[in-house]
Amino acid sequence: MGLRLSKKVLILFAATAIAVVSGCAGGEDGEVEAKLTCGGLSDLAATAMADITGESRFPASSQADAKVFSENFSGDVVNGGKDPHVFCEVFNSRGDDFPNPKIKFTLSSKADIPPPVEEGLVGESNFPVALRSVSNSRGADIYFECRAPWMKNKDTSTVIRAELDYEKTSRAGLGTLKKNMDLLQHVTHGVAEELECENHGGIQKRNKPW
Repeated sequence: MGLRLSKKVLILFAATAIAVVSGCAGGEDGEVEAKLTCGGLSDLAATAMADITGESRFPASSQADAKVFSENFSGDVVNGGKDPHVFCEVFNSRGDDFPNPKIKFTLSSKADIPPPVEEGLVGESNFPVALRSVSNSRGADIYFECRAPWMKNKDTSTVIRAELDYEKTSRAGLGTLKKNMDLLQHVTHGVAEELECENHGGIQKRNKPW
Protein backbone atom coordinates (compact mmCIF):
# COMPACT_ATOMS: atom_id res chain seq x y z
CA MET A 1 0.00 0.00 0.00
CA GLY A 2 2.85 2.35 0.88
CA LEU A 3 4.51 1.72 -2.50
CA ARG A 4 1.27 2.38 -4.39
CA LEU A 5 0.76 5.62 -2.49
CA SER A 6 4.30 6.72 -3.37
CA LYS A 7 3.64 6.12 -7.05
CA LYS A 8 0.49 8.20 -6.87
CA VAL A 9 2.37 10.97 -5.12
CA LEU A 10 5.11 10.90 -7.76
CA ILE A 11 2.57 11.04 -10.57
CA LEU A 12 0.79 13.96 -8.91
CA PHE A 13 4.12 15.74 -8.36
CA ALA A 14 5.14 15.24 -12.00
CA ALA A 15 1.82 16.58 -13.28
CA THR A 16 2.11 19.60 -11.02
CA ALA A 17 5.67 20.26 -12.19
CA ILE A 18 4.60 20.16 -15.84
CA ALA A 19 1.77 22.59 -15.13
CA VAL A 20 4.11 24.97 -13.35
CA VAL A 21 6.69 24.88 -16.16
CA SER A 22 3.98 25.43 -18.75
CA GLY A 23 2.64 28.38 -16.81
CA CYS A 24 6.09 29.98 -16.57
CA ALA A 25 6.69 29.60 -20.28
CA GLY A 26 3.36 30.92 -21.50
CA GLY A 27 2.01 32.93 -18.62
CA GLU A 28 -1.60 33.06 -17.56
CA ASP A 29 -4.07 32.17 -20.30
CA GLY A 30 -1.22 31.52 -22.75
CA GLU A 31 0.21 35.02 -22.48
CA VAL A 32 3.84 35.97 -23.11
CA GLU A 33 5.95 39.02 -22.32
CA ALA A 34 6.96 41.52 -25.00
CA LYS A 35 10.40 39.91 -25.43
CA LEU A 36 8.80 36.74 -26.79
CA THR A 37 6.67 38.42 -29.47
CA CYS A 38 7.56 38.80 -33.16
CA GLY A 39 10.37 36.27 -33.28
CA GLY A 40 12.01 37.41 -30.06
CA LEU A 41 12.79 41.03 -29.23
CA SER A 42 15.81 42.77 -27.76
CA ASP A 43 15.35 44.81 -24.58
CA LEU A 44 15.14 47.94 -26.75
CA ALA A 45 12.55 46.52 -29.14
CA ALA A 46 10.55 44.96 -26.29
CA THR A 47 10.40 48.33 -24.53
CA ALA A 48 9.20 49.91 -27.77
CA MET A 49 6.49 47.25 -28.14
CA ALA A 50 5.28 47.81 -24.58
CA ASP A 51 5.32 51.60 -24.96
CA ILE A 52 3.46 51.54 -28.29
CA THR A 53 0.75 49.17 -27.07
CA GLY A 54 0.52 50.29 -23.47
CA GLU A 55 0.62 46.61 -22.54
CA SER A 56 3.20 44.30 -20.97
CA ARG A 57 1.79 40.87 -21.80
CA PHE A 58 0.35 39.52 -25.03
CA PRO A 59 -1.41 36.41 -26.38
CA ALA A 60 0.89 33.52 -27.25
CA SER A 61 -0.22 33.94 -30.88
CA SER A 62 1.98 37.06 -30.95
CA GLN A 63 5.05 34.83 -31.20
CA ALA A 64 6.65 34.06 -34.58
CA ASP A 65 9.42 31.92 -36.04
CA ALA A 66 11.76 33.97 -38.26
CA LYS A 67 13.37 30.88 -39.80
CA VAL A 68 10.08 29.29 -40.88
CA PHE A 69 8.76 32.65 -42.08
CA SER A 70 11.89 33.34 -44.14
CA GLU A 71 11.77 29.93 -45.79
CA ASN A 72 8.16 30.50 -46.84
CA PHE A 73 8.78 34.09 -47.94
CA SER A 74 11.91 33.32 -50.00
CA GLY A 75 10.17 30.39 -51.66
CA ASP A 76 7.29 32.63 -52.65
CA VAL A 77 9.63 35.35 -53.96
CA VAL A 78 11.54 32.83 -56.11
CA ASN A 79 8.21 31.79 -57.63
CA GLY A 80 7.27 35.40 -58.38
CA GLY A 81 4.88 35.95 -55.48
CA LYS A 82 4.22 39.56 -54.52
CA ASP A 83 1.55 39.21 -51.86
CA PRO A 84 2.28 40.61 -48.37
CA HIS A 85 3.45 38.02 -45.85
CA VAL A 86 2.44 38.76 -42.26
CA PHE A 87 5.31 37.94 -39.91
CA CYS A 88 3.51 38.71 -36.66
CA GLU A 89 0.40 40.42 -35.33
CA VAL A 90 0.34 41.43 -31.68
CA PHE A 91 -3.18 41.59 -30.27
CA ASN A 92 -3.81 43.88 -27.33
CA SER A 93 -5.95 42.46 -24.55
CA ARG A 94 -6.91 45.91 -23.25
CA GLY A 95 -9.63 46.52 -25.81
CA ASP A 96 -10.38 48.05 -29.20
CA ASP A 97 -8.97 51.45 -28.28
CA PHE A 98 -5.44 50.07 -28.01
CA PRO A 99 -3.17 49.34 -31.02
CA ASN A 100 -2.51 45.86 -32.40
CA PRO A 101 0.86 46.12 -34.20
CA LYS A 102 1.29 44.03 -37.34
CA ILE A 103 4.59 43.51 -39.15
CA LYS A 104 4.60 42.23 -42.71
CA PHE A 105 7.04 41.84 -45.60
CA THR A 106 6.35 42.35 -49.31
CA LEU A 107 8.40 41.96 -52.47
CA SER A 108 8.97 45.46 -53.85
CA SER A 109 11.27 47.30 -56.28
CA LYS A 110 13.40 50.44 -56.31
CA ALA A 111 10.76 52.10 -58.46
CA ASP A 112 8.21 51.60 -55.67
CA ILE A 113 10.31 53.35 -53.03
CA PRO A 114 8.64 56.67 -52.21
CA PRO A 115 10.81 59.80 -52.05
CA PRO A 116 11.99 60.98 -48.62
CA VAL A 117 9.49 63.04 -46.68
CA GLU A 118 10.27 66.70 -46.22
CA GLU A 119 12.40 67.34 -43.18
CA GLY A 120 10.40 68.89 -40.41
CA LEU A 121 7.11 67.55 -41.72
CA VAL A 122 4.88 67.02 -38.71
CA GLY A 123 4.00 63.38 -38.06
CA GLU A 124 6.72 61.77 -40.19
CA SER A 125 10.44 61.25 -39.86
CA ASN A 126 13.23 59.74 -42.01
CA PHE A 127 15.82 57.35 -40.57
CA PRO A 128 19.22 56.39 -42.07
CA VAL A 129 18.42 52.69 -42.33
CA ALA A 130 18.80 50.57 -45.50
CA LEU A 131 17.51 52.04 -48.80
CA ARG A 132 14.70 54.05 -47.28
CA SER A 133 13.12 54.17 -43.84
CA VAL A 134 10.34 56.38 -42.55
CA SER A 135 8.14 56.39 -39.48
CA ASN A 136 4.80 58.09 -38.86
CA SER A 137 2.12 58.17 -36.19
CA ARG A 138 0.61 54.85 -37.29
CA GLY A 139 3.66 52.74 -38.12
CA ALA A 140 6.87 52.60 -40.14
CA ASP A 141 8.44 51.28 -43.36
CA ILE A 142 11.90 49.96 -44.19
CA TYR A 143 12.90 49.24 -47.79
CA PHE A 144 15.98 47.06 -48.01
CA GLU A 145 17.95 45.34 -50.74
CA CYS A 146 18.42 41.59 -50.54
CA ARG A 147 21.05 39.60 -52.40
CA ALA A 148 20.94 36.01 -51.16
CA PRO A 149 22.07 32.47 -52.09
CA TRP A 150 18.49 31.27 -52.59
CA MET A 151 17.83 33.75 -55.40
CA LYS A 152 17.70 32.34 -58.94
CA ASN A 153 19.97 35.03 -60.37
CA LYS A 154 22.89 35.42 -57.97
CA ASP A 155 24.08 38.58 -59.76
CA THR A 156 20.97 40.59 -58.99
CA SER A 157 19.16 41.68 -55.86
CA THR A 158 15.59 42.36 -54.93
CA VAL A 159 13.94 45.02 -52.81
CA ILE A 160 11.81 44.02 -49.84
CA ARG A 161 9.48 46.28 -47.92
CA ALA A 162 9.08 45.72 -44.19
CA GLU A 163 6.01 47.40 -42.77
CA LEU A 164 4.79 48.03 -39.23
CA ASP A 165 1.26 49.33 -38.93
CA TYR A 166 -1.57 49.64 -36.47
CA GLU A 167 -4.93 51.39 -36.70
CA LYS A 168 -5.32 52.76 -33.20
CA THR A 169 -3.22 55.55 -31.74
CA SER A 170 0.13 54.56 -30.25
CA ARG A 171 0.51 54.87 -26.48
CA ALA A 172 4.11 56.06 -26.81
CA GLY A 173 3.13 59.71 -27.19
CA LEU A 174 5.76 62.06 -28.62
CA GLY A 175 8.24 59.21 -28.80
CA THR A 176 6.08 57.15 -31.18
CA LEU A 177 8.05 57.75 -34.39
CA LYS A 178 11.34 56.66 -32.83
CA LYS A 179 9.74 53.74 -30.98
CA ASN A 180 8.27 52.48 -34.26
CA MET A 181 11.73 52.39 -35.80
CA ASP A 182 13.30 50.80 -32.70
CA LEU A 183 10.83 47.94 -33.09
CA LEU A 184 10.75 47.55 -36.88
CA GLN A 185 14.52 47.85 -37.31
CA HIS A 186 15.16 45.03 -34.85
CA VAL A 187 12.58 42.68 -36.39
CA THR A 188 13.63 43.47 -39.96
CA HIS A 189 17.31 42.90 -39.15
CA GLY A 190 16.42 39.44 -37.81
CA VAL A 191 14.33 38.52 -40.85
CA ALA A 192 17.01 39.82 -43.25
CA GLU A 193 19.52 37.64 -41.43
CA GLU A 194 17.35 34.55 -41.85
CA LEU A 195 16.82 35.45 -45.53
CA GLU A 196 20.63 35.49 -45.83
CA CYS A 197 20.55 38.98 -47.32
CA GLU A 198 24.08 40.26 -47.93
CA ASN A 199 25.16 42.55 -45.08
CA HIS A 200 21.68 42.17 -43.57
CA GLY A 201 20.27 44.33 -46.35
CA GLY A 202 22.12 47.34 -44.95
CA ILE A 203 20.08 47.20 -41.74
CA GLN A 204 22.21 47.95 -38.72
CA LYS A 205 21.83 46.09 -35.44
CA ARG A 206 21.01 48.82 -32.97
CA ASN A 207 21.26 48.61 -29.17
CA LYS A 208 20.37 52.19 -28.27
CA PRO A 209 17.14 54.04 -28.94
CA TRP A 210 16.77 56.50 -31.79
